[in-house]
Amino acid sequence: MSKLKLSGRDPKLIRPDDPEFKAFVEGGIPIERLSKRLLPKLGVGDYDAETAVHDGWGDFSREGFMGVDDDPLIFIHADLMTVLSHDLTPQMVADRVKLSYEDDSHLHPDYEFMGVTTDTIGSQSCPWECPDIIGVDDGIIYRKNLLTRPGGSLYLALAMTSKLNEEGMAKWIKDSSLQFGPDHEYTTKARQDVEAIQALLASGEVYTARVTSMLAHEIEAHCLFGGGPGSPYRADPEFLINALNLRKHA
Repeated sequence: MSKLKLSGRDPKLIRPDDPEFKAFVEGGIPIERLSKRLLPKLGVGDYDAETAVHDGWGDFSREGFMGVDDDPLIFIHADLMTVLSHDLTPQMVADRVKLSYEDDSHLHPDYEFMGVTTDTIGSQSCPWECPDIIGVDDGIIYRKNLLTRPGGSLYLALAMTSKLNEEGMAKWIKDSSLQFGPDHEYTTKARQDVEAIQALLASGEVYTARVTSMLAHEIEAHCLFGGGPGSPYRADPEFLINALNLRKHA
């Protein structure tokens, strides 16, 4: 398990290029190699070809821990600074994530946890090769009352977490129309939900976070909040601090 050691210095003053910070992020794996492991599937060929471009690491993530243009030193540093700005540590956030695995009583009342309702396909090991660490989807944390109708936030959370695209949204409305009719109340609500989701996505704010069984480990050992800004696994630290009721005077 990696631990950030700064020779007694204030961690709030470190820079992304600080040698001790870099050593913490690397966790024994050179940053150039680690970056390859964090990339999504690149579609370069068969499994062997993909493995080769992922540092020979065969358990690469299809969706990736970061986008192709992300830099782990930059986004892990930014996330660490966010946590420290709240007078918290990654360990404190990770401990509260562990509690969320058990129940949602530790969440802020404006947030809710929804466990996965179907078996997940496959699992994911830690890119740092930490032993006995396996990740599968546990569910999502989402902010309540984002859509006006009862249960609307649940649909929103599902849509936003799965990166529902324009084609998917159009299909959602089309399927409702075919099943119930274009003027049916359900179809109208589906159309309203899609419009609301599009507006929320365009705002750039964060309303959901995917929670995997590996998330707490990623945070406490590597200060990795599911992934970088380009990853669908990302659990934004500011969002988590609010949702996990860790913000002072929350």
